[in-house]
Amino acid sequence: MAHNLVAITPYIPPLSKLIQQYKYEKITQIAFILARLFLLYWQQGYRQQRWRKLDIIIAIPLHHSKSKHWQRGFNQASLIATQLAYWLRCPFQTNSIIRTRATLPQTQLSAKKRTQNLSKAFRVKKSFQDCRIAVLPYCRIAVLPYCRI
Repeated sequence: MAHNLVAITPYIPPLSKLIQQYKYEKITQIAFILARLFLLYWQQGYRQQRWRKLDIIIAIPLHHSKSKHWQRGFNQASLIATQLAYWLRCPFQTNSIIRTRATLPQTQLSAKKRTQNLSKAFRVKKSFQDCRIAVLPYCRIAVLPYCRI
């Protein structure tokens, strides 16, 4: 099982500011811009043969008890994933991963605490053996993990 983490850019201004506006100021039009950044970076890596065509795109779900979807009115990762899937002509699945428990906000946690915070917080509903998958995290949209599971 090989895992490659593809970062579009470090989580620093101006991208970090853009992501914060998207998440907390409910500017949903920013989803298009972020999806476009992912697309351009992905295409560049694809042309350089750093990775192959994706089989599926998945967005990490919000926990139902957090009511973030209700508070924001949208799931930010799903909006980006939907647009990215359309451009890449790749299926987008919304129910492949289940969040099993609520987690603390990641923004003020150290790297070690983030790992502990997310440990056992998700369950995969189906097998993705031999699939190339892009997973859009809800907490660090600036990071696009590209996994083969």
